[in-house]
Amino acid sequence: MKRLSAAKRTQVQFRSKLRLFFNDWRQEHYDRCWIGVISGIVIVSRWWGRSTYLFASDSGLYALALEKYDLSAQQPHPPGYPLYILLAKVLSWFIPDANTAFVLISIGFSVLALWAVFSLAKIVYDRRTAWISLALWVVAPMLWFHGQVAMNYMADAFFSAIVGHYIYHSVVNQHDVRLARRSLLLASISLAIGGGFRPTLVVFLLPVWLWALWQRRNWREQIMHVSWLVAIVTAWVLPQIWLSGGWQKFFPAMSSMFLSKSGIYSFSVFAAGLGKAWHRMGLIWHNLLLNFGISALAAIIYLFTWLVPEQQEFKISPRVWLWNLWIWPVTLFYILIIFNMPGYLLVVLPAITILVAQAIIRLGTILAQAYRPPTGQSRQLIPTILTMFVVLAMSWNVWTYWKPDAKIEMQKNTHQSIKSSNDLWASLNVAVREKFNPQNTIIGLQDSFVLWGLPQFAYYFPEYPVYIRLFWGIANPDDKKWILAYRHHIQLVDQLEIVPTDTNLIVIRGNWNQPEAQYRQVDLEGIGSMAYYDLTDTSIRALLSQLPYIKVNNWSQNNNDQP
Repeated sequence: MKRLSAAKRTQVQFRSKLRLFFNDWRQEHYDRCWIGVISGIVIVSRWWGRSTYLFASDSGLYALALEKYDLSAQQPHPPGYPLYILLAKVLSWFIPDANTAFVLISIGFSVLALWAVFSLAKIVYDRRTAWISLALWVVAPMLWFHGQVAMNYMADAFFSAIVGHYIYHSVVNQHDVRLARRSLLLASISLAIGGGFRPTLVVFLLPVWLWALWQRRNWREQIMHVSWLVAIVTAWVLPQIWLSGGWQKFFPAMSSMFLSKSGIYSFSVFAAGLGKAWHRMGLIWHNLLLNFGISALAAIIYLFTWLVPEQQEFKISPRVWLWNLWIWPVTLFYILIIFNMPGYLLVVLPAITILVAQAIIRLGTILAQAYRPPTGQSRQLIPTILTMFVVLAMSWNVWTYWKPDAKIEMQKNTHQSIKSSNDLWASLNVAVREKFNPQNTIIGLQDSFVLWGLPQFAYYFPEYPVYIRLFWGIANPDDKKWILAYRHHIQLVDQLEIVPTDTNLIVIRGNWNQPEAQYRQVDLEGIGSMAYYDLTDTSIRALLSQLPYIKVNNWSQNNNDQP
């Protein structure tokens, strides 16, 4: 009888394990099917309403790098993004428009990030957290925006999430030596490859990677992981050096950006004062509010409940180490050193999104328990409350992203910014080419504008000489004064030269609706007006000749060659 009882017990255990296996398989299959559907929605939603022109100056530098990769000529700017440019170069063999190639990369990383964030949330918490994180991620305005423009921040989102996934998987599986080693190896390889798309990723995720490396406590294995990271990083750094003309050109370009006092240091609180730190904290908070909308309320509640945790949560768990070593070093860098673009935040958004999802779950649980329903029904209320809140949060974010806005803020991560940029460049393409002959027209920029800078004019108007005064972060050993872009090539020159045959100097300003007496205007429908100097007017030539580092040659009526 005892043997029969043992046999039955074994049979029951086998059936139980088999049932669990099939339940897990069914859930995995269910998850993959639905994430596949959502991926299709993401592809369509990002393609529809995308940017049809290079959105920012950095986008223009990426496009020029497809013609000739050279960090010394700011094609692109340091640190170079070699794998990003390489991938776009491959796509450009099939897609002639550089902007479309880069936007397709953004859409591709949007889909990959979707899967990575879901997997990370599931392994760190549970399936419910993963699905709520996914719901918030799909319609988050900052993520939607960067999936539609020619910028590489979505690579940060994907690689940071996948590195975080493998690091956590390694740390919590220390009992299984082979599994932990393999997971950390995948984290090291992913971090190194991600650095080829966004080199700052290696720096930002280094603390959390070193924490995972320390957990292994095996110096041979640690050397192996470091070797993999260094080898892959070297594999994309060496071609950069070669394409930039060798170390003698590569190093000055890098040092001017990162080591010189006129580079990134000039933006830091050490050079600009502590007021910059408060300003950047406000910018970061503003962009996070834009991204999460009413979900930020749940995050605030989560912070308060986290400060007074339940008894069993006093132990500092691996997930606490993961989030803190991931989020805080990056945030402190942005506050103290530089924060110029909202896209910088995408390297920490996977972690913050998952924490906000957890906050929503905690808030839903508190509300369900506060309602005091009949015994046993409290748990049944939680999914209803969570569903209602998530649907409301998603609706809010969709409206935030797509709503028309009378006040145009080009750097605000909404669709209105993309639409405004598309309208601007469509108008400029028509106005410049219809009214100004490239043989006698110069384009000059008043400042290094982020959203309509020299690189975009250099790409879209290669037949026009485009000038701007030299700005920060550029190697300038010969003390040149101007940057000149012509025929898809950027170089430094001593002066802006106006020759006798030049009849027009287009002036690109920060404000398209600012009339000034000395300028003539060309209307840009729905945008404002484009200003230019009439160089056939001798008084204008006399005025310009008084400005520093501008050489004006005399003009005569015989040289007039208007189109």
